[in-house]
Amino acid sequence: MFERNEMLISRITTALVLSILLLVIGMQAQQPTVVAAQPKSVVRFATGFTDQFSVFNTNWAATSGSWNISTGFLRGVATANKSFSQAYFAQAQYENQDFQVRMRRTGCGTCANGIFVRSTKDGTVRFKYTNSGEYAIEKCGASSCTFIEPFTPHFAVLKGGYNTLRVVAVGNRYDFLINNKLVASHVITGRSYGYAGVSFHNNLITGNTFDVDWAVMKNRSPVCGTARVCVRQNGSR
Repeated sequence: MFERNEMLISRITTALVLSILLLVIGMQAQQPTVVAAQPKSVVRFATGFTDQFSVFNTNWAATSGSWNISTGFLRGVATANKSFSQAYFAQAQYENQDFQVRMRRTGCGTCANGIFVRSTKDGTVRFKYTNSGEYAIEKCGASSCTFIEPFTPHFAVLKGGYNTLRVVAVGNRYDFLINNKLVASHVITGRSYGYAGVSFHNNLITGNTFDVDWAVMKNRSPVCGTARVCVRQNGSR
């Protein structure tokens, strides 16, 4: 009798331990952390994508900073030992890009937040805004960046709220829009294709966040001509 009871207790204990281990493993598997990962394959001229971050996916990779997908957002969290955080759509590179992202920054009024296009190891083009109501455009090489337009006040920026940044790049022509308002157009050479993504600067105060609500990429055809013509023909999101 006692031996049977001991065997029964042992089996119950083993089952409980296994259940707890499975629960812990399941909880760990649900943590949607964006990791620095290389894509399995790269399609240089892909058709585009739409991501509302409603479910965890592995399409995005982080090159710096702390990122995760949570409650319908791609979220970057400022860390004191990082001055710059960046994540990109890792599944394809694009040539003629129409890239727009709806985003919000909390906790810093003067930090730069934005998107980048045609990004490779040799450089990128960046479009930024701040919650103080300014925007800036940069062309970056492998080791440094040059302002095409320095930080400039513009009424299109919604201070402290959600802002949609959009870059339409066809050939060497670039249009830059904030909340569907064209704020600048430039001819920029030397960047023909690459990845697209989002980034923000930290102000050495931990805990403030950068939230991406959605991101949309459309690979524009060269038949659009200049980027501005593409904006007129294809409209907003």
